Amino acid sequence: RVFYNIHNINATLVYGLEKRNFTNTNASASVFINPVLGYNRLQAGSADLYEVSSAAWEEASLYQMARLFYGYNDKYLLTGTIRRDGFSGFSEKNKFGIFPSMAFAWVVSREPFIANNIDWLNNLKIRLSYGANGNRTIARYQTLAVVEGGYNYITSDKSSVYTQSISSLASADLKWETTKGTNFGLDFGILGQRIFGTIDYYNNNTYDLLYNVDVPAISRYSTFPDNLGKIHNHGIEILLSTVNIKSNDLRWMSTFTFSRNRNELEELLGFDEDGDGKEDDLISEGLFIGEPLSSIYTYEITGEFWQVGETLPSGF
Repeated sequence: RVFYNIHNINATLVYGLEKRNFTNTNASASVFINPVLGYNRLQAGSADLYEVSSAAWEEASLYQMARLFYGYNDKYLLTGTIRRDGFSGFSEKNKFGIFPSMAFAWVVSREPFIANNIDWLNNLKIRLSYGANGNRTIARYQTLAVVEGGYNYITSDKSSVYTQSISSLASADLKWETTKGTNFGLDFGILGQRIFGTIDYYNNNTYDLLYNVDVPAISRYSTFPDNLGKIHNHGIEILLSTVNIKSNDLRWMSTFTFSRNRNELEELLGFDEDGDGKEDDLISEGLFIGEPLSSIYTYEITGEFWQVGETLPSGF
């Protein structure tokens, strides 16, 4: 709704539900007594070569979103949003995450002191926003202990024995990964929109990262899903477009982009096993406090090789 030609109000409400189900069954046989109708009579195959497998899974997502926009005289724009997302893959106490955001924009080029005095400036908008969003990249049953089974043993009378065991550990405390950040942006257009573009600076912090942590093999399990500490990201993105030729028969545009991102791992599990007063790195995962995620640490090779029992040189 627009009131008095200056107040613009827009409200958006969203409710969504997704549910996915999958079932699968495979059966096969080989060495048929009579191959003519073998594909219609699997039971006519050799009893020792039957193969049967089946699988099934289901997952569901539930989400709601409310957004309110207010604009004053097409110059001052305010947007508030809140979103609630749920995923069946999380445990009962952590199924839902709430992610709010707020954005403000000022169309400076509509101000009289700009519009009446600077003809070559067609558009200038300043944007500022803060908000949070979530990440749910986990398997549909990753918070539960998974049981697998099969005929893994044979008794003394050559009978197959079906056994079951836990193949992965439960992680009931697993929760949504959340990124909170601030964005400052500038939109501009000059010379009749022959040159236009955007400049954005962002500063984000990601908490409770979803990560499969390596665990000692002696536990029978190789990984454990967990939420890890905090990552800081900041950077700048620039987009510049130019309309080089504009006619009835030909339109030639050029677009240039530039981006620069820097990230730093600020927190991990919070352990200080060596007692040095600093949080320990997670060397098995290649994660180091105070360093970017892309950092590579490895052994320094000296070129010398020593066998057990040999006397090492002094100071080795």
